[in-house]
Amino acid sequence: MHVSGNLVLGGNMDDGPLVLGEELAVNKGGGQFVMMLDKKGAIVWSDVVLNRKKSCCSSFTEGYNISVSPDGQVYMLGTYMEGGIFSNGQQFIAPVNYSADKNNRSYETFLTAYDEEGKLLWIQTVGSKSRSQGIVASSEGVYINHINYGNESFGKKVDTTGMTSNILSFFTADGKLRYNKILPVTSIA
Repeated sequence: MHVSGNLVLGGNMDDGPLVLGEELAVNKGGGQFVMMLDKKGAIVWSDVVLNRKKSCCSSFTEGYNISVSPDGQVYMLGTYMEGGIFSNGQQFIAPVNYSADKNNRSYETFLTAYDEEGKLLWIQTVGSKSRSQGIVASSEGVYINHINYGNESFGKKVDTTGMTSNILSFFTADGKLRYNKILPVTSIA
């Protein structure tokens, strides 16, 4: 729920349109969406992050991790397949780590921030093969958890000793990484 009383919703889309009074188009790769709905269910604003390639399953392209800070900033944590195409025109190619996955598909965690009018404020990407897990916004910024298959997390080196690691990252509201912390749990994903 947004501080304005509107609902913020996110999810995954296969190719084709999602129509809720307004059409959100998605390419053959599908994508993840975030939208704000008013109290009557009408779309106030929306955005879509497109996958460069179709995912085999929704667990690889989680776009339903949405959190709203007390001041109304909206965050979406997701995972794009092969790369992501964002509404501001930025495109990212997901890194490949052949030793980390049997099927060698590339995917990467991203974090976006929007103001309450739906303007895309910033994008952060992990920089290693990774999958999004969870998100919590606070008045100071946003905490995220992601599974990492490499030795980099949002531009910082992390010592995963070649293993899959759960990493907790904290970003300030203006998109600056404060820290990465390897969590003492084992990843099986």
